[in-house]
Amino acid sequence: MRVNYQYIKKQLNTYWDIISCRDEFSIESGSRPKGGIIDIKEGILSLGGEHIDRKKGKINFEPQKLVTREFFDSMTKGKVKNNDILINKDGAWTGKVGLLECGENEMLAVNEHNFILRAISINQKYAFYFFFSELGQKQIIRTISGSAQPGINSKFLKDIYIPIPPISEQQKIAEILSTVDDAIEKTAAIIEESRQLKKGLMQKLFTEGIGHTRFKETKIGRIPEDWEIVKLEDITTKVGSGITPRGGSKVYLNKGIPFIRSQNVLYGQFALDNVAYISNEQHHKMKTTHLHTGDVLLNISGASIGRSAVVPDYLPPANVNQHVCIIRLTGRINPQFISTILNAYNGQKQIFRLQAGGNREGLNFRQIRSFKMPIPPLSEQNQIASILTEVDAKIEKEEATKVEMEQLKKGLMQILLTGKVRVKA
Repeated sequence: MRVNYQYIKKQLNTYWDIISCRDEFSIESGSRPKGGIIDIKEGILSLGGEHIDRKKGKINFEPQKLVTREFFDSMTKGKVKNNDILINKDGAWTGKVGLLECGENEMLAVNEHNFILRAISINQKYAFYFFFSELGQKQIIRTISGSAQPGINSKFLKDIYIPIPPISEQQKIAEILSTVDDAIEKTAAIIEESRQLKKGLMQKLFTEGIGHTRFKETKIGRIPEDWEIVKLEDITTKVGSGITPRGGSKVYLNKGIPFIRSQNVLYGQFALDNVAYISNEQHHKMKTTHLHTGDVLLNISGASIGRSAVVPDYLPPANVNQHVCIIRLTGRINPQFISTILNAYNGQKQIFRLQAGGNREGLNFRQIRSFKMPIPPLSEQNQIASILTEVDAKIEKEEATKVEMEQLKKGLMQILLTGKVRVKA
């Protein structure tokens, strides 16, 4: 595939060598027992395409699929070891690349849907980052053939070309990118810890409040003695959803009035990178569903049912479609407090209990108005909302840092793997 050679040559800004995979890698595929993998409780883990994380290039070891030790011992190909590169060759995961990191003596296998690549003379991690990069992925995609069941043939995989700097530079590039990967993983761990902290705080704050010593049992569980249980309808001035303009997505614009759909409403925050827009004229036709700062939005149908967020002051003017409910509260209620309850265990339990009752198409307004809410005095609502908002701010900050580092890694791969920026060992 000379086209791959010319493609790589065009990207390089150096006099690096360019070699084909057939000259540098041993390539083999895995295998599975005759009749497929059976359900056993003990054995050797067998990895498939589903175990490769497309975004991270890591290998996940769940779900566990095991082969017997007897079958593993009989395998003449498909046994993997630390730093092997795995490329999924067919199915929904075609072209995914992962680097296997495991103990030196750990026994692992791959099934027939994965290729194993081992470099002969170049740095294995450098090779992985190349295959994982845009440069490598474009070549891998070109090797995919077949229409009914597209896949990668080992013959074509051997015609992928890879730029080769001096070995010391390969090692340094791999080290730099590994360092960024480690930082991304640490940030992801902080985000997960913070989410777990928030989950625990919500459970504690919504059952114990702040500084209480006396409690009572209610239909929704234990709460402080001076808290009230009210229906949502008792603390709202509006419960209603929007509509989709006639013509649906055909009338959406690239700019104008934000039109909030269920995919834009996450748990406690908004995702506005794919927001649709409608004209100012259309917005005025939908006056009853204009958003106000402080409105609580709740997804009421589809896979994202139950997600809630509060409209921030930077969003209006905006509108919503029929899959998003507007909950407008009275002045004595903190919107962030209510939204957090809806996202917490108590709110989610009520939402999914109604779904289990047979109304699987979505929530209706009568059901939403019937939600039971534990309500403390406004001052305590504000305190609880403030505590949880601080945790949210930390999570958002770490998520932004993670995105920045992922962009940094992408940029580094582009310039380091082409030699546009050289590194010294």
